[in-house]
Amino acid sequence: MDSEIQIMFHVLLFAVCLLIAATFYNLSDAREHTMMEDRLIIVIPLYSLFFFVPLEVAFWILRWIFV
Repeated sequence: MDSEIQIMFHVLLFAVCLLIAATFYNLSDAREHTMMEDRLIIVIPLYSLFFFVPLEVAFWILRWIFV
């Protein structure tokens, strides 16, 4: 895989994970939001890592298997 295509794939994967994390954060209980509203810039990227890391591991395992 070209390095430019691989970089673009990972950036898009991280962007999708950020969207999923933001949606998850907005749908979570409102009581949690009162304490974390000022730390929103930190919370959503941390939530996105819970989606990004397993997808990244799956990507490298599947790449190792099929290439």
